[in-house]
This record gives sequence, structure tokens and C-alpha cells, in this order.
Amino acid sequence: MQDLKRLNRALRLALCFLPALLFLFIVPSGGLAAPGALDTSLSQSGTWPGPAEPLPFQTHSQVLEFLRQAEVVSAREIESGTNKTQRLKLKDGELESHAVFRTVDINVRQATQINGRFHMGYRDSYIFEVAAYRLSRMLGIDQVPPTVLREYRSQRGSFQLWIYGAISETQRRRENRQPPDDRRWTQQIQTKLLFDRLIDNFDRNLGNQLIDRNWKLWLIDHTRSFGTASELRTPQAVYWCSRTVYQALKNLDRQEVEEELADVLQSDELRALFARWDKMLEHLDSQIEKRGEEAVLF
Repeated sequence: MQDLKRLNRALRLALCFLPALLFLFIVPSGGLAAPGALDTSLSQSGTWPGPAEPLPFQTHSQVLEFLRQAEVVSAREIESGTNKTQRLKLKDGELESHAVFRTVDINVRQATQINGRFHMGYRDSYIFEVAAYRLSRMLGIDQVPPTVLREYRSQRGSFQLWIYGAISETQRRRENRQPPDDRRWTQQIQTKLLFDRLIDNFDRNLGNQLIDRNWKLWLIDHTRSFGTASELRTPQAVYWCSRTVYQALKNLDRQEVEEELADVLQSDELRALFARWDKMLEHLDSQIEKRGEEAVLF
């Protein structure tokens, strides 16, 4: 009888982690880990990498003020990418840092296939960089670098804080570098998957995922996001979710979100965002009902 009970417990445990095993085929680069065993924050909030040591900002507000007001002392075009993105050197008193300046703002009207997905047309705009940052903050996702709207040399665009000492996911895989903490890495990957589906980012690639010296995953380049499609792409890729993000999805006041994003998203883009928002919540609630809260939320 005792052996039978132990066998039943083992079978229940195996069924609980079956989705995690399937997840390996969806995100082979991330280490497999059960949720809930690590701290709920994916990084130390208020810490941004500098050239040699963390930048001396204590809050997001301080970073945003620096990005808006600091003097641009030099600029050069970034070689990678297709939109003539620039790397700017900013200086405010003794404080210096770099920022990424994006100005792309086009409507692609012809049918296009990107990353295996067919589009009848889409908007490619710097303004979505700001929308992605603001929304990530409201959701408690600390993976998008601080970003503001600003003009430089009579061009309106986005200024985004430079992430020093980072490598791309392309380089990580090429050099076969493995994360020191599989659980933390998997949590970050899962948050990325949820966020990309929520904002309908169809241009995520290995080059716009950065890993800093502390193995924090940073998400950049969201100019091809916030489309008007209401469908949620491959929600089955999201097996785990931060409790912070889940509660934000459930409790955030939609009117406050609209007011925060009104100057960067059009009305149809906002409607589509909330439609995907509702579907993501339905997916997470379904997973919780099937697998239990402890198996889904970390």
C-alpha cells in the first residue's frame, strides 16, 4: 500500500512538470526550472550597468530626466540594424553615459513576411520604444531599458539608455555560454515571451536580446510592435508568469493605461492591446485551473 501511494505521488509530480518538459522544445536556449523557487523580482530594481560600475541613478525618474536633459556631445551610427540607429554620448555635469537614438517612423503598406509571419502591412516606429518601456514599468517588468521621447538635430525620436558590457543572445549561443542560475534565466525568458505576445512584437530576434554582466536579460528594439491584430500569437509558449505581472494584468486600471500611452499609441492600437491583454489573462487563468497556481506563478 505504501509503495502504491509513493507511485501515485510520483505520477502526480511528473504530470505537474510535463508542460515544463514540453517548454524545452519551444525555448531551447533557456534553462529549465520550476517556478516559485527564486525571488519574484527578475533583477535589482534601480540598477543600470555603466562602463565599469553601475550608473549612479537611484530611480527611473532620475534616468528619464538625464535622457531628456543631458547634452549630446557626440554621435555615431550603429553598424548593425537597418534603420540608421545612432549611439549618442550624453553628458550632464560629471555624469556621462550613452544612449540609443532611433528615428524610424514608416508605414509599410505592402504584404510582407517577417520571421515566418505574413503581414498585410505594419507600422515601424520609434514611438513604440517608448510605449514598450512605459507598459513594462506598469506591469512590473524590469527588462526594457529606460526610454524617452526627444528631439535631436531637428529629428524627433526615442532616447534609450545604453546597456554597457552586454552581449547579444547571438553571441551567447555562438560561444555556448550557460547561465549560472537556470531558474532565474528561465523566469526571464518566460517574461519575455509573455511581453512579446502582449505587445504583438513580431520582430524579436537573437540580436535584440542583451545579457549584461549580471546575466540580466534586456529587451530592446520594439519598433515593430503594437499592431492592430487582436489575436494572441502562440500563447502556449507562456507556461509560467511572475505573480507581480499576473496581478498587474488583473488589477491595472485600463483608463490609467490609456492615459499613460495616449501620446504614443493610436486608438486602434490600444484596442488591440487590451484584446490581447484579455486573452493572455484567459490563458493564464486556464493554466492555473489545470495545473494549479503554484505550478504557474513564480
